[in-house]
Amino acid sequence: MPRNFVLMKYIYSVKVHMFNNYRKIGMTGIFLLLAVLMNCCEEKNTEMVYELKEPDDLSGEVYEVFSKMITSYYGDQDYVVVQQETDTSLHRNICYDLLASDTTSLTENTLQNYLQNNQESKNLGPSFFTLNQVKLITREELNSYENWDRFHENYPDGEGVLVLRLPGFDQDKTRALFEFSWCSGNESEGDHLVYMEYANDAWHIRAHVAF
Repeated sequence: MPRNFVLMKYIYSVKVHMFNNYRKIGMTGIFLLLAVLMNCCEEKNTEMVYELKEPDDLSGEVYEVFSKMITSYYGDQDYVVVQQETDTSLHRNICYDLLASDTTSLTENTLQNYLQNNQESKNLGPSFFTLNQVKLITREELNSYENWDRFHENYPDGEGVLVLRLPGFDQDKTRALFEFSWCSGNESEGDHLVYMEYANDAWHIRAHVAF
């Protein structure tokens, strides 16, 4: 067999081998790229976007007393994160203790209205009257955070989350009673009971119990 033919055959076999290797490397690269893209998509899916629910039809007085409380206790924050769904867990003993005390004008009617209003959760809307912004967050999103560091990744200036109960009013809507919880993962968190009265075209906090 001619020497040149053998050499050409060897060179051809080397080129075929190299081509197959390049093809394998190329396919491997494509698979790796697809894997990276799929991983990115999975991470994006993991970071779900939680859409707010349709707000329930609540009276203006509800947002007025909430806004008064937020302005009084959290008005120095750039914005306040508030859970959209109201909570229904009540500290009835604390409420009755305040009713039994002689430090306020809280009435039995106001307390009973408060208990009745919180038999089911309601969805809040963007109708707050605060100088700082109120950012609503769904219960599902709040529960999705493994820790407070993850929460602060999405809310870097959020110092915590307010969880509200619907207020109870007297018949004239000049007295209001409600609880709220401040969740922050530090020593500042806790539960609170607030009693307000409406006078001179404004709501005034007459009693505040932290527990």
